[in-house]
Amino acid sequence: MRKEFNDRLRKWKVRAPFRSLRARLLLLATLTLLPAFGFVLYSTLEQRREATIQAREHALHLLQLAVLDQKHLVGGARQQLRTLARLPIVRDPALTGPCNRTFARLLEQHRHYNNLGVADRHGNIYCSGAPLTAPVNIADRDYFRAAIATRDFSISDYQIGRVVKRSVIAFGYPVLDDAGTIQGVAFVSIDLATWFKESAASASLPQNASLLLVNDRGTILARHPDAELWMGKTMPDRPLINAIAAGPQTGRVEDIGLDGVRRLYVFTRVHTTPAGHVYMVAGIPSAHLYADANKIFLGGLAGILLVAAIVGSVAWVGGSRLILSPVLALTNAVKKLGQGDLRARTHLPHSAGEFGQLARSFDDMAAALQTRQAEAAHAAARFTNIVNLAADAIISVDEDQRILIFNQGAERIFGYTSAEVVGQPLDRLLPAHLAEAHRAHVHRFAAEPEAARDMNRRAEIHGRRRDGTEFPAEASISKVKENGKIQFTVFLRDISARKQAEEEIRQINVNLERRVLERTAELQAANQELEAFSYSVSHDLRAPLRTIDGFSQAALEDCADQLDDQGRGHLNRVRAATQHMGHLIDDLLKLAHVTRAEMKREAVDLSALANSVLANLQTSAPERKMDWNIEPGLVALGDAPLLRVVLDNLLGNAWKFTAKQSHACIDFGALQASPVMDEAERVGNPPSNTSGPIYFVRDNGVGFDMTYAAKLFGAFQRLHNVSEFPGTGIGLATVQRIIHRHGGRVWAESTPGKGATFYFSLD
Repeated sequence: MRKEFNDRLRKWKVRAPFRSLRARLLLLATLTLLPAFGFVLYSTLEQRREATIQAREHALHLLQLAVLDQKHLVGGARQQLRTLARLPIVRDPALTGPCNRTFARLLEQHRHYNNLGVADRHGNIYCSGAPLTAPVNIADRDYFRAAIATRDFSISDYQIGRVVKRSVIAFGYPVLDDAGTIQGVAFVSIDLATWFKESAASASLPQNASLLLVNDRGTILARHPDAELWMGKTMPDRPLINAIAAGPQTGRVEDIGLDGVRRLYVFTRVHTTPAGHVYMVAGIPSAHLYADANKIFLGGLAGILLVAAIVGSVAWVGGSRLILSPVLALTNAVKKLGQGDLRARTHLPHSAGEFGQLARSFDDMAAALQTRQAEAAHAAARFTNIVNLAADAIISVDEDQRILIFNQGAERIFGYTSAEVVGQPLDRLLPAHLAEAHRAHVHRFAAEPEAARDMNRRAEIHGRRRDGTEFPAEASISKVKENGKIQFTVFLRDISARKQAEEEIRQINVNLERRVLERTAELQAANQELEAFSYSVSHDLRAPLRTIDGFSQAALEDCADQLDDQGRGHLNRVRAATQHMGHLIDDLLKLAHVTRAEMKREAVDLSALANSVLANLQTSAPERKMDWNIEPGLVALGDAPLLRVVLDNLLGNAWKFTAKQSHACIDFGALQASPVMDEAERVGNPPSNTSGPIYFVRDNGVGFDMTYAAKLFGAFQRLHNVSEFPGTGIGLATVQRIIHRHGGRVWAESTPGKGATFYFSLD
């Protein structure tokens, strides 16, 4: 049995490829170098990953600073426009000269401003800080339309300015007269190239790095460097644009730029406009990003290959005496290094021979790794320094609540130096009447499983300064357990200024409520006087009108044979005028009643009301051919009598203005909330804040010219001759007041000869 085993062993040795000692030493040396290669590869990958993380964090920090800078720029522009919109020279187009000079001076004071100006409500610029060589109209600009529609501050998409012909972002603010009517829009445009160039200059970017401002469609709005070369160009379909188009707030991706350089791109969303999102992108060249890691990897790899060649040659030629000892030394050093001991060295002479070179390469690599570890420790110390310089107080205490860490923010807030309080009880920083409760709170927190807590969740925190004064604060506490002991860290912020501001706001609210009550009382008194005046006018005017009408009728009846046709015609016209005046008085009283009438909100079946109104109209003129379509089940919350008046007027107008149609048609229905805005773009641009149903009355009558649509809802305003269509011009004014009392809006759309559609919404 043993003989058979020995025979098999001899046969295996004959066939084995590494049967010689030198071959075995070569194999052993090669295997020994594998951990070193793995460590170099691992270190290189870790360094590449760390370089990527650091580059991303650095780029995000730069981008966040740029975003913050732009937000400050937007806030300044908003305040500037709000102030300018109230100036008399801005509100009066006749003061163009002073306005131009004032805006030109302001333009010189703001290096980022491309232009400052004012346009009337039709979009024609009548005041500009930059000289106008020809008339300019901005009515089609998104910020102009948004300012007119919302009556508030608006921001444009990134665009090319029509006066200065540069890439800009514009802001608008409505200019109102004393009655609150929009007269125009004040605007300011920001020179993207100037702002972006300054933002890029303040950023610490490596060579061949780029800074981009792009939208989610891939259009380059600004770039550093070579801004003029790339501005306005569209990037083709590529990973960077695909990542941005997905819509995240921030992100990163590796891509090849239009200039052919591969970079790590880090992006963050800067701004959202009606046209989409705009992103700031920082591109760090991959060659720069991984240069150190690649250098170390190639150096380590070259060293390992050199060592392998030397060891193989020596093992093959010199045998175990020349190879084994150095190899063992190298192996031990590699093992120590693989175990994390960066102090490991070969302790071999760095001679000119192959082993000396291998030892030098290995020792240099270990030294480089040790230096990297020291740099990491230095970075940790730098991070500690950053924490120490934080504006908030950061205080760490042990289980006995004795102070261990007291940063400079805490020194500023409490007035103590770190040397004065470290080692002292935390009670020194607390009001005496709160110290015991605070200790109990910390003990309870130590026993709970949660690792962090917002202390304001329980009660307001107060601190005590060195001079004995107390102050309110926001605080959060966290804990960490090491070696069986708990250490607590408190992050504390002094909120004295905020408390003072809250008190000032409370006082302002109190004064505002008092003023509202006073104004309400004044309005009630004015309404009472208006009601008394309305009834007085009604009764004082009706008596003489009845007298004129009565005597005119008597003259016609008693003196008919003494009057010719012209005289009778004059008297008939007098009677018609007095009766028309009586109708006007009735309509005025109805309008005043609508304004003063007390509202009672309840569920109102608008479909049933519309059917009732149209049925009455058909009964009054049965000879007319009329088709009407009323959407069933339309129920709204409102005052039933007032909503009956609305439908009486709207459907009555539709009935009146379709009188000349051979086959008239009237529709009443509603547009539901989900498709309102898409539909609204086609039906008259209703207010964007409408969320409920939009009701409509549509007819195929004579229609009207939209040029005069602004007169529709004014009292005594008519768009058709009385001889063609009778009326007093009060009905639509009454409709508008009722709808406004319900918190809604009313508007119209029409084309002459093609009918009209009236829309209204209810709150």
